[in-house]
Amino acid sequence: MHAIEEAPVSVPYFFHPQYLQGSAYEGTIRTKVGERVIVIPEELLEGLHNALAFETGRAAPLILHTCGRVWGERLMLRWDQHWRHFYQKRLVDADWDEFLCWLLECFRFHGWGQIELDFSREEDGVVLFAIHDNVLPHVLENTKVEWKSEIFAGLLVELVSTMAGRPLDGCQIACVGRGDEVCRFVIATTDRVEAVRRVRNDDGSTEDMLAALDG
Repeated sequence: MHAIEEAPVSVPYFFHPQYLQGSAYEGTIRTKVGERVIVIPEELLEGLHNALAFETGRAAPLILHTCGRVWGERLMLRWDQHWRHFYQKRLVDADWDEFLCWLLECFRFHGWGQIELDFSREEDGVVLFAIHDNVLPHVLENTKVEWKSEIFAGLLVELVSTMAGRPLDGCQIACVGRGDEVCRFVIATTDRVEAVRRVRNDDGSTEDMLAALDG
């Protein structure tokens, strides 16, 4: 596993007191910089995923992946504004380890799960990661979406692509909802990930998908 040094930005801004401020009068929750926050109920997420699976069938994971990438693109723009405000520097100028530490804390803070990164194949252009205690398989337990965290795959692909300065792709290769111990993902070049997706569409195992990365 990749050893991440303690980040210079040691206290993420969302840990600051009163970062989230609620107004009973307005019926709103806002961040310390004035942005409005929406709390989405689990039932809504479940309903949206069930509707997507019903309407699109096996195309649902690809659509969710695209949603995750759009989400990631918007998040990077917002996070860059936050970094300028709280740390007086651009997000893309952050040290890679600094950003990863911050991202891990961000996932934990929002209750999305705990990210584990594996850079053992970094020289081959492959990054593997897992999300422990992933919120999505729990929330989407009763949905018909097979790969329940593909939206996180799209999100993280977009974040890593932006920080790396080059286009990458990725997908989910193991899912708690399918009986795996943890949700696992891969990020690599588009052609290699497409090979992984073909194996996944043929109901291949996680090991088969990893083998597809090497062609």
